[in-house]
Amino acid sequence: MRVLGARFEYVADPGADVIARPTVTPAGFGELSILGLHTSARELIRQRAYSDASRVIDACLQRDPLYAPALVDAAMLHLRRGDARAAFAHAQTALSIDTYDPAANYYYGRAAEALGRLADARDGFALAAQSAEWRGAAWFALGQAALREGRVEIAQHYAGTLTAHASLDVQGWQLLVVAHRLAGEADAAARGIARLLEIDPLNHVARFERALASGRDTEQTSFAHGVRGEMPHETFLEMAAWYVGLGREHDAGTLLALAPSVPEVQYWRAWLSRTSEPTAAARHLADANAASPALTFPFRAESVP
Repeated sequence: MRVLGARFEYVADPGADVIARPTVTPAGFGELSILGLHTSARELIRQRAYSDASRVIDACLQRDPLYAPALVDAAMLHLRRGDARAAFAHAQTALSIDTYDPAANYYYGRAAEALGRLADARDGFALAAQSAEWRGAAWFALGQAALREGRVEIAQHYAGTLTAHASLDVQGWQLLVVAHRLAGEADAAARGIARLLEIDPLNHVARFERALASGRDTEQTSFAHGVRGEMPHETFLEMAAWYVGLGREHDAGTLLALAPSVPEVQYWRAWLSRTSEPTAAARHLADANAASPALTFPFRAESVP
């Protein structure tokens, strides 16, 4: 069976389109060899079984502490656990073996960023951007870092480069819209919102940015009513984490003020208002502590204290 645009094509012959892709591992392949262990770990990563993958990667590195592909995956897995120091150390070792490895450079940049080593982060992302596979993520990271530092023009440059390279990249367009808004370029921001909604008609960042641009409370209420799903608070939290990653804590606070009042949302609101509104922060904290934790499942690295 083939899908051809809006058509399905069915061929009854069971021998049609038989392919030669192997489905059996060679008999002589050593599953406990370094390559075998690393292959098993990569499959576990594909299945999102990250704890099991970490154990297999550790076994691989016990056999060969300088096996670079396993070092890169170890860096990624430590980042997922929120252990930036271990991720940075593993990525450093991988780069000491191959300084141009794009994945190692990207995880090195992310770990350095979490540790406040901003020059190292930019260095890692810049080298990762030389790879076609990693340049989209690296350009976004460079634009994200620039926006956090208040360098709006630089953020526009990287977001523009990303969207020119990959015209359907949603994160790139979202970043570009925020950068245009902060630069006071309302028309350009509106064009970016329109493009985002062409790509993804249900994009909540586009809808939220449109509500912010309107300046009307009714638009923000309408936006909130449009966030529908089994757990709408998770959509709000994901968006808030994205805005915090851009250094836009005020925008994240505005967003979460529209969210359902579940404990994790209230903890986030307490943290976001800790400096600007300490009285409100204390109230949000008390509300979170008093609320039922039912159906609350914190899992984001951004929620780690």
